[in-house]
Amino acid sequence: MENKSKREVPEWKKEKVIEIRKLAEKYPTVAIIDLRGLPAKQLQLIRKKLKDKLAIKITKKILIKYAFKNSSQDRLKKFAEYVKGSPGLIFTNIDGFKLFKILKENKRSAPIKPGQESPKEIKVKKGPTPFSPGPVISDFGALGIKTSVEEGKINVVRDTTVLKKGEEASSVAASILSRLGIEPIKIGINLTYILEGDEICPAETFDIDVDEYIDNIKRAHLDSFKLATELGIINSETVIPLIKKSFNDAKTIAIECDILTPETIKNMILKSEAQAKALGGVVSK
Repeated sequence: MENKSKREVPEWKKEKVIEIRKLAEKYPTVAIIDLRGLPAKQLQLIRKKLKDKLAIKITKKILIKYAFKNSSQDRLKKFAEYVKGSPGLIFTNIDGFKLFKILKENKRSAPIKPGQESPKEIKVKKGPTPFSPGPVISDFGALGIKTSVEEGKINVVRDTTVLKKGEEASSVAASILSRLGIEPIKIGINLTYILEGDEICPAETFDIDVDEYIDNIKRAHLDSFKLATELGIINSETVIPLIKKSFNDAKTIAIECDILTPETIKNMILKSEAQAKALGGVVSK
C-alpha cells in the first residue's frame, strides 16, 4: 500500500470553501464577527430574525482564510489578513452603517460576571438603594462607595466609578452591580471588520447614529446658506434668494424716493392715497 504524501482533504471542507468564496464574491458587504462569548441560542435567534437582511456563516478560521486567499477578487485576498480569533462571517447587500445599527439594536443587556472585562466605565449613581443596612455596607465600602443610611435604606453619597473600561470585575463588584440592576454587558453579534466594496474598515467606524448625522449635515447646510445669504456670497444655492433680496431692497428704496417704475406704481398709488387721506383728515379739523 502506497503512503500518501498529503492527507486527502474531506469533501465537506472543499464544499465549505467554495460556498464561502462564492458568497463573498457575490455580496458587496462582507463582515467578520467575533463569536467569543456569544451563546449559541442568541446566535440562532438573531440569524432567524435577520435572515431576510443578511446571511451568517460559521466555519473554521483556516477555511475562511483559504476561501478568501483563493478568490479572484483582490479585496478578499486582502481581507483574509483580518480573519482572526473565533470568527464568523456576514454577507449582505446593506451598507456598513445599517449593518452595525441592525446588529446593535439586536443586542440584549446582561450583568457583568466575575473576571469579565468591563466594556466601558461603570458608575454607581448617588441616591437611595433598595438595600437595608447590613453586610452589604462592607461590600459598598470595598468598592470605594461611600454610603449613609436614610429612612432605613442604604444611600449612595456620590457618584462612584466601580470599574474602568477594560478592568476585570471582582466578585464583589459583579454582585453589587447585578443587585443594583446595572447590566453593562451587551450580548449579541460583535463586528470586528467590515469590507464594503474595496474598503476595509474597523467595525467601530460605523458606530454612529445615521439619523442624527444626517440631521447635523442638514443643520450645517442651512446655517451655511443663511450666512452666505447675509454676506452676499453668490453660489448656486444663494443666487436666486440674493436676486430676490436685491430686487426687494431696490423696490423699497424706489418707493421711499418716489421713483415711478412698473414695479412701484401700485405701491406709489397706495402710498399717495394714504397720504391724501391723512392730509384730508388734518384739513377737516
